Amino acid sequence: DKSDFRVSFTSLNQTGIVPNTDLNRYTTALNGGYNLTDKFKVRMNVNIMNNKSGNRPNLSYGTENIMYLFNCWFPRNINMESSKNYWQAGREGINQFGFNYNYHDNPYFNVYENTNGQDLNRVFGNLSLNYQFTPALSLMLRSGTDINNEFRDRRRAYSTQRFKLGSYREEKIFSEERNTDFLLAYAPAATGDFSFSVSLGGNRLDQRFNTSDVSAPELAVPEIYSLNNSRVAIQSFAFNSRKRINSLYAFSNLSYRNYLFLDLSLRNDWSSTLPTDNHSYLYYSASSCLVFSELFGLQDGPLSFGKLRLGYAQVGNDTDPYQVFNTYGIGASFGGAATASNPAFFNNPNLKSEESRDVELGLEMQFFKNRLGFDISYYKRKT
Repeated sequence: DKSDFRVSFTSLNQTGIVPNTDLNRYTTALNGGYNLTDKFKVRMNVNIMNNKSGNRPNLSYGTENIMYLFNCWFPRNINMESSKNYWQAGREGINQFGFNYNYHDNPYFNVYENTNGQDLNRVFGNLSLNYQFTPALSLMLRSGTDINNEFRDRRRAYSTQRFKLGSYREEKIFSEERNTDFLLAYAPAATGDFSFSVSLGGNRLDQRFNTSDVSAPELAVPEIYSLNNSRVAIQSFAFNSRKRINSLYAFSNLSYRNYLFLDLSLRNDWSSTLPTDNHSYLYYSASSCLVFSELFGLQDGPLSFGKLRLGYAQVGNDTDPYQVFNTYGIGASFGGAATASNPAFFNNPNLKSEESRDVELGLEMQFFKNRLGFDISYYKRKT
């Protein structure tokens, strides 16, 4: 066949165990490929997902998490039925009814009035091109992306323990990760006792993150959840970041008579989050294993399988964006004038990449046709 094509749609509509919680997820998936020639192939997959919820359960530490209440502070003598009518008579929308007005919220009040809405849209997928020069030599080009765009709204009613005059909050969160890579692979057919493969590749990683968080800390009018209904000054926070990593790497696999194996790898990254003088870091690994049961022909005896392995790896890592230079934090205006503050900690303009070194030694043995066995490893890491 020269081509294949698949389209699917999935609808998940779920009502939560916690009252007044739900999750509606709609997913459309497209996957297909086409053989332009016997040697040149194209493949693509796209996934589009939407998550909607009028209320996600609150999992944080505090009075708005009903499990925090049930597990820690809810006496067994409390009648749950009396809590279902969670407004005080004549004070609906203003004062909740509960068993303890000093520390805890009515659980029904929490799940029906203090809601956490979500609308999440996600698109992810990739496009790949593969060309087979010879049976042993191939080239792969691929580019993929993962985009998330999320809106959250959080409502807190009047008389909530932490928000006596209620609150309303809107969060917009956008993130994208894009990877573009190539891989040139050479894997000739085994001749004699030896077989091997060699690959050379590269990757470009781009990340974007934007968030906007705006809240009305107190509501002027109860049950009106709008940023325009703020009793006091609006509070806001925004953050944008960018990150890029360029990489080149190579790896090789060698084997001898199906009992001695050696894997080698080498990689260099160039990260935008590190100082210009230190933004390049090299790391590598080597691992080997010996299947001594195959070497000495012991499979017919009590020992079914025996393998000794040894590995060493050096792994590099960068950091989050904006960890190199010191910048002022912009605060709320005062008397019509802008304000700025020093950072709480100083960044390091000479920051270097993280480096971890790992050593592993292991022994695996199986006895009596794999009925009994063990696998022991010694592992040491230094960062």
